[in-house]
Amino acid sequence: MQDDFMDYLDDYGTASPTCDQNSVLLAQAILSVLQRRMVYPELMRFAVDTLAGMASPQGDSRTDADLADAIKLAQRLKADQVRQSLGKRDTKVPKDKWPRLIALLERYVGDGRASGRMEVVRSNINTLCEMFKLGNAEARVLFAALICKSHAAYDTFADGLLQRSKSLAPMLACLLGLDEDESAQICKSTSPLAEAGLVTFDASKRVFMSAVGVPYSVSCVLQGAHDTAEAMRTALLGPCVTGTLTLDDFPHLAPTLATLVRVVSGAIRDKAMGVNILLHGRPGTGKTQLAMALAAAAGAQLLAVGEKYDDGREPDRDERLGALLMTQKMLGADASEICLFDEMEDLFARPDSLGISTAGSKVFLNRLLETNRHPVIWIANDLETIPVWLRRRMVFGLQVDHPPAEVQERILTRILRDRDLHLTQSDIADLARMEGIAPGVARNAIYGARLANGGVAEVRAGLDGLARAVTGSPLVLRKVDGATAFDPDLSVADLDLLALADGFVASQDRAFSMCLYGAPGTGKSAYARHLAERLGMKVLQKRGADLFGPYVGQTEQAIASAFAEARDQEAFLIFDEADSLLFDRATATRRFEVTQVAEMLTWMESHPLPFACTTNLMDRLDPASLRRFTFKVKFDYLGLRQSRACFQRILGREAPMGLGRLTRLTPADFHVVAKKARVLGQFDDSDRLLDMLGKESAAKGEVANPIGFRFGTEVDMQEARAG
Repeated sequence: MQDDFMDYLDDYGTASPTCDQNSVLLAQAILSVLQRRMVYPELMRFAVDTLAGMASPQGDSRTDADLADAIKLAQRLKADQVRQSLGKRDTKVPKDKWPRLIALLERYVGDGRASGRMEVVRSNINTLCEMFKLGNAEARVLFAALICKSHAAYDTFADGLLQRSKSLAPMLACLLGLDEDESAQICKSTSPLAEAGLVTFDASKRVFMSAVGVPYSVSCVLQGAHDTAEAMRTALLGPCVTGTLTLDDFPHLAPTLATLVRVVSGAIRDKAMGVNILLHGRPGTGKTQLAMALAAAAGAQLLAVGEKYDDGREPDRDERLGALLMTQKMLGADASEICLFDEMEDLFARPDSLGISTAGSKVFLNRLLETNRHPVIWIANDLETIPVWLRRRMVFGLQVDHPPAEVQERILTRILRDRDLHLTQSDIADLARMEGIAPGVARNAIYGARLANGGVAEVRAGLDGLARAVTGSPLVLRKVDGATAFDPDLSVADLDLLALADGFVASQDRAFSMCLYGAPGTGKSAYARHLAERLGMKVLQKRGADLFGPYVGQTEQAIASAFAEARDQEAFLIFDEADSLLFDRATATRRFEVTQVAEMLTWMESHPLPFACTTNLMDRLDPASLRRFTFKVKFDYLGLRQSRACFQRILGREAPMGLGRLTRLTPADFHVVAKKARVLGQFDDSDRLLDMLGKESAAKGEVANPIGFRFGTEVDMQEARAG
């Protein structure tokens, strides 16, 4: 294609307006102006000056002689204009100068012929006009815009006409021999050319190629040779895109996706207009792959529009929108294709010459989303860059978040297989449980590890480096599902936890909430996960630190997104450290602290699924939050019976007699001691284990009873007597 294009430029001789076989194009333009000299007298002198500046041909043919005579006559007319300004007159200028000049140019244009390359362009334009049902006037405009890209003399002439004209419409009429009213209609944004995305018009520009622009993709296709009209159509549309994932790879979005597939299928079946779907979420969460899977499930082909050109060049905002318009226009009424517009933020990041971003025409985009004949899937990473007025035009919106661990493990396994990198299933499961690994990021990190001939360590290093580049912070390798499991024999609460769980399972009403409060490590989060397991629900666990944002409104948006994500996934939502999200507003010192609590309270009131809040600081919760909890359960320190059970199950030994002196122990303390003993090799020393437990208890302010007596609950005493 590049060699053909260079030959095409050589045919025209772009360095100067030399008189070769392609000068017929410039002569045609000059003739058009002279034929209308009574309508546009202000442009006549410029046309004569341009003709007078052309070099005379050296050939002996009658065609060359006609052009040579026309140039000589134009030179006399130009000199006569100078003499007239001095009060003199050139007697050598014939009285029928204008009819004669026009006649010479008409013969030259009629007998001349453009290069074979230009004939290919003419043929392609004719095919394109038939495809889009355009008339001769539109074909002329498209032809002129293409000529300027490769014919310097024609481009200079067009620029001169535009700079000397009042506006674009009369200039086009003069250049192309059109009626001025017809030209004015063509220049509108509602004209067939503009609505098809084949030409963009900007009447504010005074340079022709800026005022009348042909998208780069269209220009490239029209310059190439195509065997059939269908081949040219395929070149304009581009290939359909397909992915490696299916809807089964997005089970966390399953209920919503089932509805979305029916929406897309119905739009194709009913040939509905204005169907726009927005997929949004953080980068790398698989939105593009989801769009491909969605199209396949609806039995449609997916066309990615305005992404890049064959030579790797990046399209700008106008070119991307033009590609979408053209694709919509080219697809027939019975077509089952869907358009994919990725990186939607491009439409609202349009820097001008001063580097200031402008959003473009609001009316144009509104009308575009209301009239598209085929469904469009729009993808955005940053929803805040998309104006609300545009979001309201969407038929369906879906937030795509990171998949749960079991889905992520499946995706990682597939990526590893595709990249021919072998890890153990244990390593894959460990990676899949990491918080917030985006599939797109994982794919690239695995690719890097494969190039390094590495393993899981290289994958982790790649994930961490890419996480820093994408999010600005290192990857938090926090296991989502690796916390201690709930054991009723190792927990103490003011309600019967097993009976409470049985009641939830038996109840048909799932719109309940819980506040689980008490000392750290008493098993609050473990019990919430146990409830989710009993109810057959996935767990969505959030901490305050996961939701806080540095900018106004970000925390509120993250809270809303957490509830929405839980609803979409039908997950059991757990807020750890809930006191940071529901603190008493009476102590607030900043406005945003009040609004984030209000946001939490609003969603708590309306959430249709179970959720739990855990806190170590019950006394700091906002009073209004307390009435929104169906159950408030206090978790306490272990009793003597539970402490003995923990010693035996977690540390693997019978509890020593001195254990009863420690009254502020939790299951978490036993797990900490187990880790210490494993490192120090002291699992066989019960006294040493007891001493380590005593230090954990003392760290909380516990003072052991030196004489071996402790105050206990009635239950503890009964257990002691029984034991």
